[in-house]
Amino acid sequence: MTVHPLPAWVEPRHARSLAEASARLRAWSLCLHGDLRAAFEAMAATTGAGAAQGAEAYLSPVSQPVVLLPLWLSAGLADQVVVDLLGSALAGYLAVRVQDDWCDRGTGDARCAMVLSAALLARHAALAGQHAVGQDYWKLHADHWERYATAMSAEQHLAAGDGAFGEAEFQRVLDRSRPVVLPGAAALALTGRWNQVHDLASWVDAVVAAHQRFDDLRDGLEDLQAGLRTMVLAQSGARTPGQWVAWLASGGASVELAMADRELAQAQGIAQRMGMPEAAPWISARRAAMVAWQARWQSGPLAGLIDLQLRDWKIISRSLSHQDGAASRTFGPRAGDPRSKQTGPRND
Repeated sequence: MTVHPLPAWVEPRHARSLAEASARLRAWSLCLHGDLRAAFEAMAATTGAGAAQGAEAYLSPVSQPVVLLPLWLSAGLADQVVVDLLGSALAGYLAVRVQDDWCDRGTGDARCAMVLSAALLARHAALAGQHAVGQDYWKLHADHWERYATAMSAEQHLAAGDGAFGEAEFQRVLDRSRPVVLPGAAALALTGRWNQVHDLASWVDAVVAAHQRFDDLRDGLEDLQAGLRTMVLAQSGARTPGQWVAWLASGGASVELAMADRELAQAQGIAQRMGMPEAAPWISARRAAMVAWQARWQSGPLAGLIDLQLRDWKIISRSLSHQDGAASRTFGPRAGDPRSKQTGPRND
């Protein structure tokens, strides 16, 4: 098996902790039976979480920061505490993923989705809750999962064509990513830095907004063909692939990418204020991914819309030569990976 260098935003101990958390999740899954076990195995095969290999996809600069925050904010914590927070992050992400796959694509069985998601949510809460995170954390936990539920409901109405889908609606729907905050917030609670939790939430808001704009641009043709409704597609007014490409070429892509870049700049400022230096090379690599995508479709719009998945990062990583700390690491396929529209702990 080829061993790839770690990206600059990840230390070797981080990679070891993530591997252990993923292995523990897999061991937990062995307690599942029948359809639930099969559903978990199918999800593990596409997300990498709980799989024998593939959890490193969560370290990608074009993924959601599902596991990065508890790593970056865990200085001073025992290794096993960090593993528990990572396990909580993975379980929370997969709980959302099960729901999102069923709601968006009808993937799997509704009964399995309901029961498996509930089991994963229980694990998500228990792994963080066994440590002294405090009442403020649990209040935040309840608030962010309530906001997730409200946002998911709103997204389903918007996806069905109920009402306008503009910038205001986009921002409200992004509350579905609020649980991404929680593992990092637990680390702040355990290290006596709870005063930074609002900055942490603002960082997640900015990164998630930038991620979703780019994801919706990159996957616009696929979403259009699948009949999905996103804010970017709604703004474009496209009903055919030709209309979508014309909108991109007329400046639509540039506008959305500029907004995403501003959001990443905001995130970088917050990270500096929080003393989270690992975020800088990760954000730089994410920006490079957006620049490379834009250059690619501008050189040939249709070619640039075909198969623009995580292989973009493979191309980018080879050319960056570790610029801004980006390293040549490759990651798994789009389907089901944490860079897709699912967030949590969608929108992967």
